[in-house]
Amino acid sequence: MRAFPVLLTFALITSVVLGLQLISLPIEASKITATVDIDPDTLSLKMKGKWITVYIELPKPYNVREINASTVRLEVVPAEPHLIEIGDYDGDGALDLMIKFDASSVIDYIWSKIYHMAPIKEDFIELTVSGKLYDGTPFEGNDIIRIIYVEE
Repeated sequence: MRAFPVLLTFALITSVVLGLQLISLPIEASKITATVDIDPDTLSLKMKGKWITVYIELPKPYNVREINASTVRLEVVPAEPHLIEIGDYDGDGALDLMIKFDASSVIDYIWSKIYHMAPIKEDFIELTVSGKLYDGTPFEGNDIIRIIYVEE
């Protein structure tokens, strides 16, 4: 009979502690879905080029000028925040953020995703671009590109 009050006290304390932890969890802002275009559309995994270019467009009422370029990632690869421009690159009347990523880092990432596959001639891969606005609001968008690798 004596064990019951001890167990009840333990259960009550555990519930209070867990409840306080849940209350203190940060509330994540909902992500903005961005339109993303990755260039080149076809990427050779033997590419010797220097940059992968990404165009990001945000839905209204957001503006790409609100994007904190230092937070932008192409999967795990950080952007080169000093290599950005803003313009209407797709001619739709909305501003796009053009930002560049180191090509060899992106290719290394892709290799890490497909290492378990037999040598491929071509395939498609979906890549995610993410980041935050200056106010901390996250955004994310995807694009599918063709990857080619031809053994010599």
